[in-house]
Amino acid sequence: MTLYRHVEVSQDGDVAVVCLLDKEIRGEAASNDLEPELTRLVSSDGARQVLLDLGRVEFVTSSAIVQLIMLNTALTNAGARLILCSLRPEVYDAFSTMRLDTLFQIEDDRTAALDAFTRPPPPPPVDEDDEDDDVLASEASDGDVGEADDEAASSSSTRADAG
Repeated sequence: MTLYRHVEVSQDGDVAVVCLLDKEIRGEAASNDLEPELTRLVSSDGARQVLLDLGRVEFVTSSAIVQLIMLNTALTNAGARLILCSLRPEVYDAFSTMRLDTLFQIEDDRTAALDAFTRPPPPPPVDEDDEDDDVLASEASDGDVGEADDEAASSSSTRADAG
């Protein structure tokens, strides 16, 4: 394996175990340094299953999270898999607030994450906005929404005429 500056890479069977070394991943410089290392891991080293251990990370910026999203996308597009583990509560809260806990598979620790590679990946999350759109479309086809819109339109035109 290639030597890295921001990550420590080891192998556990066919899983590349990547431990982020920095306590804080902040600023454009850190994310710009980290991204090439993560990309090299996938492209040059041919990692197909990547376990990313964030146990040392206490703070992560949105630009670094973007790098993780890009890594996840690159792995997925290559038919590979990424699992995150050991997120500190403050880092997990940031992921959860941004709803990234639905994008990434996150396990409590390395053991659970390594075990997760032996199981099929969970299904992709359902986009709740799409479900809401489907419900609205269904209601619109039933005529209920249209009637309410007609009432609203007639009352607004009455207000416009009175003004």
